[in-house]
Amino acid sequence: MEKVEQQIIQLSKEDERHERRLNDHSKRIDSLEQFKSSTQIEIKNLIEQIKSLVSTIKWFMGLTFTTLVGFFIWYIQRL
Repeated sequence: MEKVEQQIIQLSKEDERHERRLNDHSKRIDSLEQFKSSTQIEIKNLIEQIKSLVSTIKWFMGLTFTTLVGFFIWYIQRL
């Protein structure tokens, strides 16, 4: 009888240990999901900022090109 009781106690301890592990893993998964969602938000914000920067660079390049064309036209007229 004692052997059976010891096995039951041992199994109960193992069950508790497994339960703690599962709870710990659940907490880890939750924290990873929260991190993932915050990272996704940051990436979306960065994408929007990059789009804005690309638009600004395009405008600057167009302005520079237009200025150079105007300068060359002015220079040719001065000759």
